[in-house]
Order: sequence, then C-alpha cells, then structure tokens
Amino acid sequence: MKIPSWQAIMFGTCSFGMIAFANPLQAGLVFSIDLDPNTAGVQNSISVQPGDSVTAALVLELTEATSLDSYRISLRFDTAGLAFNEATASPLSGFRNNSSVQHSGGVVSAFGAESLQIGAGPSAPLTGVIGTVKFTALGASGMFVVEPWEDPVFDGSFDNNFLPLAPTLQSGAVNISAVPEPSSMALLALSLLPLLCRKKLRGTSVARRSAS
Repeated sequence: MKIPSWQAIMFGTCSFGMIAFANPLQAGLVFSIDLDPNTAGVQNSISVQPGDSVTAALVLELTEATSLDSYRISLRFDTAGLAFNEATASPLSGFRNNSSVQHSGGVVSAFGAESLQIGAGPSAPLTGVIGTVKFTALGASGMFVVEPWEDPVFDGSFDNNFLPLAPTLQSGAVNISAVPEPSSMALLALSLLPLLCRKKLRGTSVARRSAS
C-alpha cells in the first residue's frame, strides 16, 4: 500500500521530534553553583560557622557553538546543614521569566526563562547568574552539598530549533565548622593547666640547679 506524501512527511517529522526529545543534544550548556558571588569566577566551596549566612548563585554558561532559546533548572540542598531563607530569579539579558521560583523541602524550583524573541535566543559565549538562594548554616559540622538539579518532568533547556539540550551540572560544597562552646573551652583550659604548671616547675628547678 502506498503511503500518501503528506502522511509520509508527518510521520517523518514526528519521528524526528521523538528521536530529538529522546536523545538530547550534548551541548556546551553548564549550570554551576557559585558560593562566593563577590569573588571573580565560580567558587564552588566555602567554609562557614553555624549561624553564618550563605549565598548560592546559580550560574548559566554556554561554552560551545550553540544557541539558547529557553531554560528551566532547579536547585537542591542538604537540609541537615542548611536552612532556606529566600530565593530570587534573575533572567539573563534578552530573556524573560516564564516560571515562578518555589521552595519545598530541599528543593528550590524553578529558575526558568525564555528568549524575548522565540527561536532567536543568544549563542555562545554566554555567562551569567540566573538566580540566587540564601541560606543560614545550621549547627551540624561537616560538608553539605548545594547543586543544580534538572527535574525530569518539569525542567529542561532548548536551543533556537527547539531541540533539547543536555546540560552539565556542577555542584558546590558548604563546609561548616562548629565553634566550641564556652563550657568546652573552659574544660580544655582546665585540662591544659596541669601541663603548664608542670612545665613551669620544671623550668624553675632547672634554674635553681644552674644558680647553685
């Protein structure tokens, strides 16, 4: 049976679309976490103490010859060491927000924007902060991860041909060092006192022997 030309064209178009969405392009799109936005470059680690404020900037970068029509990405963090305060989306120049940022548990979603002219977004090179999240460091000591996360249902990035892009996701680490409590410091000082006294007595006896 001969297939009509219009059906062949539709079948080919749908097949191409299904293949494209099943196999995202391996493009030079990178989402990373900058834990010190006031310092040049992306700082993916920071050391803080309990109670300190932590600002995580979500950075988008196009590093290869590709275009970007729209993006949507989320952020995950370790609730054992970080308490969420607030989040702000800041779309790149030439883009407009197409979603509202929301927080639930250890996820902040969704930082999303689309180009002002659909299908005519910018091309690489392109770098900028697309959002910031502020935390408070909790009392637990250790290393706690903050990372970009692409929700398989809601998130995704597309080029100007509306083909999906497969971004590289680079996480950050917040190192929290608990400050000893005053009582602990007092106990430490008392434990060192006998050693200091012994050292002083030893020095005094040596001095007397030298004098005699």
